[in-house]
Amino acid sequence: MQTIQAQQISTPNESVRRHVRILAEEERIGTDKWLSILNQVYDDLNYSPSQRIAYAVKFLDKEQKAWYEQNKDEIKNDWTLFRERLEHNSSSHKLIRTTAPSINTSILNNTGRVVLEDLIDAKFDKYSGVDDAKNWLLQTMNQFKACGLRRDDQCEAIPLLLEGDAYLWYAANSDAIFNFETFTKLFLQQFKSTTSSPTTSIG
Repeated sequence: MQTIQAQQISTPNESVRRHVRILAEEERIGTDKWLSILNQVYDDLNYSPSQRIAYAVKFLDKEQKAWYEQNKDEIKNDWTLFRERLEHNSSSHKLIRTTAPSINTSILNNTGRVVLEDLIDAKFDKYSGVDDAKNWLLQTMNQFKACGLRRDDQCEAIPLLLEGDAYLWYAANSDAIFNFETFTKLFLQQFKSTTSSPTTSIG
């Protein structure tokens, strides 16, 4: 039986490091499932094959790392081959640790949150209350459509899209914002003629 060691590593993406570290402690899942979850995250973040391999290797145990060192010249930057070979190599050590009590709920739900945070950071411009609010909102809605975000995801993304005075306004009025449509109405009322710092109340 093998254990994926949680390590403090430096990556360009702290959220990915946090998510991979989730697969580190109590419950146990198969190597194939672990790699499948990572692949889902990396797909959504558009990571290159070499990045996927580099980050995954940092969480392998000593035996797996030794195996990778022996085979990396053959694997090169082929993420698919890496997954196939690692699964085969781990077939006699099928269980890997993870903190998730249920792979179908907790892990995947957390994955979705991580992916949303990183998608916002990578693909969206944040609003601080200074620039043209209407133009920003239209750009954001177009980007939602381009990224295929669901209504629930759009609503969850609101606080991730705001910063500075705009975030303070949202924090003060979040109880009145039930969905993205409500946010749109109140947001435009508050920031439609933004030329300076806004107040932090709706009325």
